[in-house]
Amino acid sequence: MSLLEEQNQPKVNSKAIQAELDSFEDKIKKLKISYEQYFCNLIPLPPDKEHKELDLLSKRLLRLPFRNVQSNFRLTNLVHRFQTLNTHWERVLKQKEEGTYIGDRFRARAREETIERERHRQKIKGTSEDSIRLLFESYKNALDSSGLNSDNLEFHTFKQDIQTKQELLKKTTGSDCINFRIETADGKVSIKARKIDTG
Repeated sequence: MSLLEEQNQPKVNSKAIQAELDSFEDKIKKLKISYEQYFCNLIPLPPDKEHKELDLLSKRLLRLPFRNVQSNFRLTNLVHRFQTLNTHWERVLKQKEEGTYIGDRFRARAREETIERERHRQKIKGTSEDSIRLLFESYKNALDSSGLNSDNLEFHTFKQDIQTKQELLKKTTGSDCINFRIETADGKVSIKARKIDTG
């Protein structure tokens, strides 16, 4: 027979009281974790069922004949903790409904920033591709104008070479702003690179 089933009995076993309080405290901790998981979008729905069960348990515990100081003190503290958490959960649930919950706004902002960074990266990648394409055409034209053979020149290979040089220069100069230009001198065509001063 559990403590709750013994509530009409004249004597209440102190061990049973402590066991019920231990169970009550453990359920509060588990419910707190469930709400935190819901607020972090780790579970799809709030733990309403568990919440109602714990609310009923707290009311039943308050009706039990707890008459020693230690048990009364512990029960009062646990009920107060549960009520404080209730207030917090209700406030956050309302904020989530209104779309003002800071956790949701933070995650939404983080998602937006991630999307924006990816868009920027793709834009830079596209610009880099276009720039390399223009450099390739300029280099090919310069070779042809100088009477040099450009038949074996392939864009894919050219692009890889430029990107490799670009990465090496980034490491040595510490700058992402590298500019390439075509130079023709003494019948030779070369590609020169320099760091662009953005300051």
